[in-house]
Amino acid sequence: MTEALLGDRYQLVLRVGSGGMAEVWEANDLSLGRRVAVKLLHPHLAEDPSILARFRSEAQAAARLTHPGIVAIYDTVSTDRTDAIIMELVAGRDLRSVLDERRTLTVEDAVEVALQLAQALGHAHHHGIVHRDVKPANVLVRPDRRVKISDFGIAKALDDSTFTDTGALVGTVRYLAPEQIQGNLVDGRTDLYSLTIVLYEMLCGEVPFSATDLIGAMDRMKRPAPSARSLRRDISPELEAFIAKGLERNPADRYPDARSYAAALTALQRPDATSVQPSSPAPTTPSIGAVAPTPIPSIPVRVPTDDVDDPSPAAAPKSRVRTVWPFIAALLMVVAGVVIWLLLSPLRDSVSDTLDTVDGSSDIETTTTVIPTDDTTASTGTTGSDNDNDSDDGDTIIVEEPTDTADTDEVADTTTTTAAETTTTTTAPLPDPPVVDGVAIAAFDPGGDDGLEHSDITNRAYDGDPTTFWYTQRYNSRLFGGLKGGVGLIINFDEPRTVSEINVLAGNPDWSARVYAASMPFETLDGWGEPLRFFENNPAEAVLEIPVVTAPTLLLWITDLGEPAETDDETETGVRLEVFEVAVS
Repeated sequence: MTEALLGDRYQLVLRVGSGGMAEVWEANDLSLGRRVAVKLLHPHLAEDPSILARFRSEAQAAARLTHPGIVAIYDTVSTDRTDAIIMELVAGRDLRSVLDERRTLTVEDAVEVALQLAQALGHAHHHGIVHRDVKPANVLVRPDRRVKISDFGIAKALDDSTFTDTGALVGTVRYLAPEQIQGNLVDGRTDLYSLTIVLYEMLCGEVPFSATDLIGAMDRMKRPAPSARSLRRDISPELEAFIAKGLERNPADRYPDARSYAAALTALQRPDATSVQPSSPAPTTPSIGAVAPTPIPSIPVRVPTDDVDDPSPAAAPKSRVRTVWPFIAALLMVVAGVVIWLLLSPLRDSVSDTLDTVDGSSDIETTTTVIPTDDTTASTGTTGSDNDNDSDDGDTIIVEEPTDTADTDEVADTTTTTAAETTTTTTAPLPDPPVVDGVAIAAFDPGGDDGLEHSDITNRAYDGDPTTFWYTQRYNSRLFGGLKGGVGLIINFDEPRTVSEINVLAGNPDWSARVYAASMPFETLDGWGEPLRFFENNPAEAVLEIPVVTAPTLLLWITDLGEPAETDDETETGVRLEVFEVAVS
């Protein structure tokens, strides 16, 4: 079947693996010129209407979800001979193969993996989807230390009773929650129970309940899970208590949602695991659940937790709503004072020369706590990751997780040291934007024709005037008409600045963005590394709280233009986002 063409578009290249329900192939998307994974339903199963419906439900369920921790669904193909799901091709290996090889992970790595999965599951729950089969085989580990959850084949909408009625058992027995064994209704807490079993296995090398059939699985209804600390002494009492709560037999006694689950995990993370260092992931063969020759790298980077969606309809948004008008008023007074000074001072022309980092010519000195990884070398090869350009080992940026959510002007003291190596990645070809209070704003559009988007008016987003604004182009949909992944604003400082919040006054509600920090502006999104935090469904007035970071440049990467306001002007077609004001603190 090699080199076969599916749906006149997808050229099957390499068979990656096979399961009880489908085969997975690496393929070329001839229309878009990219590599994808193709999940082909076994032909003999396509004859069963219930199995076919379940297979198609995976695409329908996962297609509703857009999150970096969930394998993306691109397309479906249905013919007389087969059904297929076209999905994101993930470079790496599945967690099952990692645990089969290594048996356990470090406590820090295990907690980090569980935290990332809680974020992804929280997003699914927020959109009304329960995975119902969370297990290591459905967790993919990328070489850049991120994990993704896959296989929504038995996922169930919270308001849908089409496929599984009460009394039906679905899922892998060793990871099932008690309510699944009893055939009761499931919700997000069911997935969190299964996730806790995965965490238990990552720590202890075995699952708490080893039964592989329904009769044996009833044992977990009668007794609690064995103490994790009795199997591994470096598990803290706090982590043991977390696991015990996650494995409570009664869902009401567990964490109520993914947000609280992730918050509790974050509190358990080591305080010294808060620095970010650019890394070069080890080359690996692209696959969906394929075994790779290298073990999972250590995961020292703390993943933000505030982007976890609450499955409750009344969940608070991830960005805290707070008026920014007092801040803007104060900023106007500061700007007025600066203007007066500029008019009176013979040194006014020197202001525009203070932004040394726009062209990347200045050396940035920063402090970092580097946590050693298990993999210090990489063999020659071609990675299937989208982060092929993430190879600079140069300047490092400082990231500190806030100790509380209260407003504070105090910043921890840091020691300045010179980075070990200088990055060779080129800087973005930015215009010379006006400098206000040591800050300059530049447009960032790597998916556009010229790499810029209305770069001549970016100063309007940082001029202290809420009546002026920078705006994007108009697109056919709020997701940029499928033409690109986003556009952004680069916030350049004249010297490294410590920031914990970005205040944004936008023209649309329900917009989404990510925030990045780097030692200099980059031409591609890959160059910026991993985002500090994801912010979804923001209000028009939003305060984006990020881990405290000291860096010379930030990127506000807009991924969803939001809900456009209604207008009677028939000439204004499409969707755009206006940004009236950006402020950092």
